[in-house]
Amino acid sequence: MADSRPQLVTMIQAQLAKTRSQNNNLCAIPCSLYFLSSGMPRKVVDTLAHAGMNLSYNAVHDTHSALAIGQIRRAQLAARSGHAVSWDNIHLSLSIHVEQRTLAPPKVQTGTATIIYVLRGLGDQRDLELSPIIERRAAAPLITFAADIRPSKSQCLALQEHLSIAIVEILIRNEPDLEYLKNAPEFQHTRYRPPPPNHKTSEFVLRTTKKDEGSTDGTTQVNDDVYVDQLQFGIHDLDNIAVPSYNDQKTNALIRSAQLLRKGDISALLRLDRYQLAPGAFHVELNMSWMLLKVHRGDGADLGSLQYFIGLLTKVRLNSAQPDFETLVSLFNQVLSGVMLHYWEVESGMSINQLAKSKPSASKLLEIAASIFTKYASGILDPDSETSSADNTARNLRLLTRDLLIFHFLRTSISSGDFGRVEVLLGTLTMMFTGGGCSNYQTELLYFLQNLRKVWPEPFANIVRDNALITTSGHGYVGVDKNAEFNINFQKNYFASKGVHASWDSLKDLAPNIPILRRLKTEFGEFLGAPWQGTHHTKVNCSDQIQRVKAKMAEFELHSARVVGRRVTDRAVVDVVDCGASTLRRTGMKTWGKSYLKWLNGT
Repeated sequence: MADSRPQLVTMIQAQLAKTRSQNNNLCAIPCSLYFLSSGMPRKVVDTLAHAGMNLSYNAVHDTHSALAIGQIRRAQLAARSGHAVSWDNIHLSLSIHVEQRTLAPPKVQTGTATIIYVLRGLGDQRDLELSPIIERRAAAPLITFAADIRPSKSQCLALQEHLSIAIVEILIRNEPDLEYLKNAPEFQHTRYRPPPPNHKTSEFVLRTTKKDEGSTDGTTQVNDDVYVDQLQFGIHDLDNIAVPSYNDQKTNALIRSAQLLRKGDISALLRLDRYQLAPGAFHVELNMSWMLLKVHRGDGADLGSLQYFIGLLTKVRLNSAQPDFETLVSLFNQVLSGVMLHYWEVESGMSINQLAKSKPSASKLLEIAASIFTKYASGILDPDSETSSADNTARNLRLLTRDLLIFHFLRTSISSGDFGRVEVLLGTLTMMFTGGGCSNYQTELLYFLQNLRKVWPEPFANIVRDNALITTSGHGYVGVDKNAEFNINFQKNYFASKGVHASWDSLKDLAPNIPILRRLKTEFGEFLGAPWQGTHHTKVNCSDQIQRVKAKMAEFELHSARVVGRRVTDRAVVDVVDCGASTLRRTGMKTWGKSYLKWLNGT
């Protein structure tokens, strides 16, 4: 156990100093805010105040409110230097009681949480001018499937290289004896727009409001609350300023509707013209995972289907259409790892242990990975190719392997912070959402590609790219919308801990202070020897599940197209890439183009 005497001495000295002078609050204030953010009851706070540990309950809340005011002022300054914005709804349960009565408050109330971010990569304020964007939008041609959606030959080759490296990464992650190759130059992904080293994104959380952004009217109210009431912009201050905005698909659709509703208003702030919308990376991940589950679920009797693996691994929480995201991702990782390890044994002619003991070179592993890709997960990146097989078991599994591999690469690309890797996938993702029947995200990605390829000037497009993935800690990148979820969860946990004393007013002060309180809970808790639960996670060992998948792959020879005596799968899974390409060619681009022009013309 670490020596805790220095911390004890420091705390005793702080208590003595506080007892001697009520103005000596250097340690009392962080202690007070730490206890406040942890949801400590009022009685305990006042008791510790008499012991000299912290401020009294009323003084704590006065300090908290003053800190929130200061944070909003900092946000106002940051917003005037160029910023990005994101908001999402927050649902709060106000009562555990089920009794309904006249004029009773609803059990669940909805509000909106908003965050603004300092822009990375902004070299010249002129890059944020709105007028060139408006002019280009009015004259820009529409994107086409052949030129802007379908991956070019170079993009297909680049994606094949990335996915081959991903296949090697899966092997190394599951075989410790190959760790010596982890940082081999051959296994480093091509870098397109890597973030600067040691970068941290500056975030400013605004006051949570009871206004619900879940309607067009609600969206306009949130816009006015954020920019007029909180950030205190004048009506015409943002007439020529573009603001990148990253949200889930529903929020973006509501903002576009609000832009139509206020098209004739007197300023860009009131017309919402300044918002340049991009889909949040996390919600793209989330909806892609649900789409893949729907397409590949199959039946429990279908060998190699997701439902077969759900039964094999007893994942009982995945029987709904939209299950918990992390649980579903865990299934995808276990299935993909087990399937890939089997392919490695088939293609190398050795067991995984034998392969590791042979000390293969990086080039040798890449050669085998390329063979695995070609045989078991390819033929689908080119939408013009026609693939068919009389054996639906092998065909369905090959499509599942491809789709899970693309999903895996999307996740690792987001965590890398290099949006260029995500951009390589945009055309393929658009086809997949189309083929999987996810029309909302098909539409959202088409809007995004139209802006990225035709509307936004290159400097502004690069700003949108560079700020789509952020890190507030410096340890890993996430989508802007994922960071919003972190903040919302912080508020919900605080609200729940307050019990009957919880209120929207308490969240108004809490929200702006979250960047400070989150860091305080981590660093001050560690100083006291009581680290905040959730900052350190034990990595779960899923090797048993992976081995079960791998064993079934070998038992039924699922890598082979036709196996005598193997149970037949009647249902053929939709090839979401080919189906999506076909739909976009025939009707999808034309339908979206009509909708886009109607929105552009305000009709």
